[in-house]
Amino acid sequence: DVWRGAIALPRFLKDSDVDAVRGKRVLELASGTGILGLSLALEEAREVLLTDKESMCNLLSKNIEQNGAIIARYGCNVQAAPLDWFCAELDPTVAAFRFDIIVLSDVFYEEEIVEPLVRTLRTLTLRAASPEHTESSGRDFQSRIEHAPPIYLCAS
Repeated sequence: DVWRGAIALPRFLKDSDVDAVRGKRVLELASGTGILGLSLALEEAREVLLTDKESMCNLLSKNIEQNGAIIARYGCNVQAAPLDWFCAELDPTVAAFRFDIIVLSDVFYEEEIVEPLVRTLRTLTLRAASPEHTESSGRDFQSRIEHAPPIYLCAS
């Protein structure tokens, strides 16, 4: 199923800031079918990494393959990789991906995922703000968070 937020967020980004995605490297969390990230590929994102739990990665890869000709016309590189919010270790593809923005939609449907999601977002944003360090505190933390990539979230 495709949830409404995955349709609404690309429209919002296009209408509110035409350059929010253009030329950017996009990391999508909880991609589901991948419709959000695939839509952003058509908005001229440079790269999109679709992530979800391991059991969803075959579907994501299939949807990337089925839409490959369209994606290729826009010059976007789209990949899929597992990302388990309950696991501290990042998949090597996710760990190596240098992203400019994070997008996610319709992820708050079970209370027990909120804390792991927040931990995952913190890990990812701090790594992106300062890739050579993974943990920090105090002023260094504040400086790094100020340079962290934006997170766009849509909940429907």
